[in-house]
Amino acid sequence: MRSMLLLTAAMMTIGCTRVESTFTEDIPASDVLSLQADLDSGGLSYRGMTTDWVTVTGEAWGSGSNVDKAEMRAAGNDWSVRTENGTLHLDSVSDAALAGVQFDVTGPHRMDVDVAVFSGDIWLNNVEGFAQLTADSITLNAFYGDVDLYTTTGMVDAEVYPTRGGWVRVESAGDVYLTLPWGMDYDLQVWGNPDSLMVIDDLGFRYLSDAPGYFAGVSGAGSIRVDVYATGDVYINSVW
Repeated sequence: MRSMLLLTAAMMTIGCTRVESTFTEDIPASDVLSLQADLDSGGLSYRGMTTDWVTVTGEAWGSGSNVDKAEMRAAGNDWSVRTENGTLHLDSVSDAALAGVQFDVTGPHRMDVDVAVFSGDIWLNNVEGFAQLTADSITLNAFYGDVDLYTTTGMVDAEVYPTRGGWVRVESAGDVYLTLPWGMDYDLQVWGNPDSLMVIDDLGFRYLSDAPGYFAGVSGAGSIRVDVYATGDVYINSVW
């Protein structure tokens, strides 16, 4: 046991060299109506703002026990940024596990987003549109529209303002923190783990039902479908 602990400490000590390269591209916002990304290792952030440009800033990196190994892994990254028929396409492939490409994008508030990250996270802030997202973990700050969110290992932390008659779908391998505006017309169902916590604010429900690992509630006309599937804890909070 002692030798195993020493080996782990040595690996942690020497495995700290990182090399990286950066790139930036500016695209007229009038040319971009939606964002689609298929990323291998790394992640993506999108910040909505008042702007005439979509700016893509990227960082391609590699790590290793020395500079040569880190550079070799970084050299195995391949990525592309292109626009086609009003869609901004971001793609990346990494040959090594200790390498990846991170995309940080700023652009207009209004943007439909379709992103899949095989190993990494997604973060969106102040965006209006439709989002279909798959990643290790997902964070949405003030998203206005309908969402379909799926995490493979981590949590979902999402503040969503859905459209009337729209939908919110969350499937998470970890915890779920979902914030919704109070007083809208929800048809909410949560399928959770009976051994995990489930804490749900009153969103104005006129009907509700619960059982171990399950909750259902309807408010108003129930025209907004909200489905949550989680293996971890579930917290559904209201915002005024």
